[in-house]
Amino acid sequence: MAAIKPVVVFAALAFLVFHLVEGRLASELQL
Repeated sequence: MAAIKPVVVFAALAFLVFHLVEGRLASELQL
């Protein structure tokens, strides 16, 4: 079970980065 933890953390970080990039692209498209 301990080996699964890094995967979950990586997935969460990837999701946050994707969300930030998506928001930045959306704001640029609106401009």
